[in-house]
Amino acid sequence: YINYKQIDVKESLDFQSIEAIKQCVRSGLGISLVPYFSVKEELNNNKLAGEEVSPDHPSISTFIAYHKDKWLSPAIVKMIELIRAHAQDWD
Repeated sequence: YINYKQIDVKESLDFQSIEAIKQCVRSGLGISLVPYFSVKEELNNNKLAGEEVSPDHPSISTFIAYHKDKWLSPAIVKMIELIRAHAQDWD
């Protein structure tokens, strides 16, 4: 999406936590592309400003990766099954 919109990114940081991303953005350290549901409350309370990603952009891919030779918990196996089932309806 960033490439599609021809946004020039000089530096970037990666976080594992949406909350850390929101705090950095709230502190004025930059911008981020996050799912709407993760910032809905902050947008409604005017703690963050946002812009909706228009539906005419190329798709944004989501990946799940796991080690093929490692044990997977029953919860992870179910999550993978759920993702695969829902992914069949994705464009």
